[in-house]
Amino acid sequence: MTEENIAKINEVIAEYFKTATKEAWVPAKKLMPGLIKAGIFIKDEKNGMPLRRVFRKLDAANSLDKIPSVHAERNGENIYWYLVREGAVYVAKNPNDTGVPKEQQRRVARANSDAYYVLDLCDQLLAQHASRRHKFGFILGDLHKDGKTRTVLPVAAYYEQANLVIELLENRELAALENDKADSKTISGVDRAEQRKIYALRKREALLSNKISLLEIDFTAFEYDAENKLMRNEEQDTEVLKKLLKDFI
Repeated sequence: MTEENIAKINEVIAEYFKTATKEAWVPAKKLMPGLIKAGIFIKDEKNGMPLRRVFRKLDAANSLDKIPSVHAERNGENIYWYLVREGAVYVAKNPNDTGVPKEQQRRVARANSDAYYVLDLCDQLLAQHASRRHKFGFILGDLHKDGKTRTVLPVAAYYEQANLVIELLENRELAALENDKADSKTISGVDRAEQRKIYALRKREALLSNKISLLEIDFTAFEYDAENKLMRNEEQDTEVLKKLLKDFI
């Protein structure tokens, strides 16, 4: 990236804040149409990847100050790029917003969730590590808008040696991250709660047809606190699971 193009990027940023938005800051990808129009990039890729590449190179060279409005939100190895209006300061609109995309939040939530705690205990009892969020090619979601493709639906855990799938009937800790879509309609015209019921039945039937055992574990089998989180009494919870898994241990 030449000094001339960096200067053009700064001009596009200034014009964007002057004419296109009243926000104090915006995700960097918002600038891509203007940057393409200015001839700096030919086309967009992956929601702002060309601009992110520029930022990364400048960051590696310790030269981010060449684009004064850029703000790097760092989270471990990940960096989320924002552009901030001159004289303003980047402050997340939501105090709990770290700039981390929701899908990544979900992955982190899963790893620390009650669901994974229960599956870890199942791994110990079955003496094998499950394939988490396993996908069978024969369990498919509804048709996409293109009328041709479908998403392969994951199951919570698959234990190949035991020929067993475990599904968890409720995952309270992830529910908060999905509330914003709870009332939205799916491509099939039903809400997401109803679709989950349809998909659960579809999984049961598909697994039965393929002679794979299914164990559905309801979180109400365990003790939980006022915030609907498991108490995580490992000894007691293990005894509950032993009874549920008695045919496979």
